[in-house]
Amino acid sequence: MNYAKIKQRYLCGIDLHANSMYLKILDREGQVLYKRNMPNNFALFKQILTPFLPDIAAGVESTFNYYWLYDGCVEAGIPFYLGHAAYMKAIAGNKQKNDPLDAETIAHLMRSNLFPQAYPYPKEMRAVRDLLRRRHRLVRHRSEAYTHVQLLLRQQGICEFRGKDVKCNRGW
Repeated sequence: MNYAKIKQRYLCGIDLHANSMYLKILDREGQVLYKRNMPNNFALFKQILTPFLPDIAAGVESTFNYYWLYDGCVEAGIPFYLGHAAYMKAIAGNKQKNDPLDAETIAHLMRSNLFPQAYPYPKEMRAVRDLLRRRHRLVRHRSEAYTHVQLLLRQQGICEFRGKDVKCNRGW
């Protein structure tokens, strides 16, 4: 596991959701300088970070929708850190879970250089990755359906078949 070595003076922890995000900005001493729940809008996000530029880093836990935030930060020159979700959960170990606490935990992990990094996929590779993930999910569903049909046949006492008979729709 790689921990990020973050040197910036201000640290922005972001708890990202499908339509909104909660962010907390801390200084190196751990003082909360800014906190806000806001819609997913990069122009507004950049406007909020502007007073802290160029000495701020943004960090977010890896979710299905971090792409737009990552791309915007890279384009705007804001250092962006993507956190490995499973390792962050293991390190933080919070008993309570809410947006302000999650955003603050992310910022504290960044501040203490205990932020476990994940690999942010480049734009060029995302489509293939997402397509492979979708295909993998469909293959699992197909396999579950074949198994289900075989179990139903066995429940009815029809045991004289092979697995490929179910897949090829052969009569029994």
